[in-house]
Amino acid sequence: MVRELLAIALVVTVGTLSSCTRMSDPREQERQSTAGGNETVQQPTEEVREFEVKKGNALVDLFLNAGFEAVKAHECAVAFAEIVDPRSLIPKQKYRIVYIDDHPTKLELELSKTKQAVIDFRTLKTELIEQQTEIKLEIASFKVTSTLWEAAIQTGLGPNLIVRLADIFAWDIDFNVEIRNGDEFTMIYETVTFEDGEPIGYGDILAAFGRVNGDEHWAIRYRCGDVEGYYDLDGNNLQKAFLRSPLRYRRISSGFTYKRYHPILRIVRPHLGIDYAAPVGTPVWAVGDGVVTYAGKKGGYGNFVEVRHNSVYSTTYGHLSKYGRGIKRGARVKQGQVIGYVGSTGLSTGPHLDFRMKKNGSFVNPLREPNKSLPPLPNECRSEFESRAAEMAALITSEDEEALKLWHLTHQQESCCEGG
Repeated sequence: MVRELLAIALVVTVGTLSSCTRMSDPREQERQSTAGGNETVQQPTEEVREFEVKKGNALVDLFLNAGFEAVKAHECAVAFAEIVDPRSLIPKQKYRIVYIDDHPTKLELELSKTKQAVIDFRTLKTELIEQQTEIKLEIASFKVTSTLWEAAIQTGLGPNLIVRLADIFAWDIDFNVEIRNGDEFTMIYETVTFEDGEPIGYGDILAAFGRVNGDEHWAIRYRCGDVEGYYDLDGNNLQKAFLRSPLRYRRISSGFTYKRYHPILRIVRPHLGIDYAAPVGTPVWAVGDGVVTYAGKKGGYGNFVEVRHNSVYSTTYGHLSKYGRGIKRGARVKQGQVIGYVGSTGLSTGPHLDFRMKKNGSFVNPLREPNKSLPPLPNECRSEFESRAAEMAALITSEDEEALKLWHLTHQQESCCEGG
């Protein structure tokens, strides 16, 4: 009996010692850890952080913002400059930095809605990535019942498209003054989507028609060699010497008159220009190419700019809040260039632009002054243009969406064959 009890005790003791030996053996612990490794090994963590380009940023600032030292940031900037123009950065432009385990690995800079530039920090390899898009043609027609803006919005058109339409006719129609209830517009325009159908935005306006105060206005977009622009049905260039308005359409507060009661001076005197009421900071354009002959304060005009366009015409812009970049006496300006911003300086009861035009030194009504067109289409482009214009006019007049789709399909196939 005693012998049996001793045997049992010995078995228990050996088993316990064996168990302790196994648990304390580092090699055994390593084997057990390895056996369950699929559950305990941590995977790398990826994080994407969004940033925006700030005013005054250079390419190197993007990489400094990623946490790199100056030398590494400079290397990345030099490599990135091979695919990104360093001068092209603009404030609020978006970029993303990808981090793995909190270490920056690549940067993605948005160049457009469909295009981005990418750099891998580990290899300094760069690439441009562009998503495939699809272009469709749409036709839209609307009639003005209050303002052009409201009429187009009610039709479902985006603000950018409305502004483009106004810009196309900017040489013939002053949308601040000449639009009336009953005026109507029709246009054929491109919509751009990703391949999966997600909308991106608008492409070009291919053709447009407007009936304003009984007058018809046509615009056909056409390219022939190096010549590209909008033309009327006869091939005349819509672009002219002067824009009809020095700013995008707003309401007009005071017109050209020889008898106007001045609200501050409380006297009746001529107002030989046009007052455009608009919010402070609204960009003011030069209506034509020219040279700045005056930029500074000038009595009741407040901040004032004068532009000489040629030996006959000059224009003036008064009550500005500030001047455009580089605007000073002797500076050359282009049509549509921002020369200042709407304000209320000088003798002014509220924010507006005082716009005036002189012809041979005397003030004239800019809304009634003849406007010289730029050169028409070259003769060698006429035949093809006339065919295109006739097709566009027929599509706009009929507003037949199926015919428009067929026309688009046909021209896509023609372009494909020409390219091949």
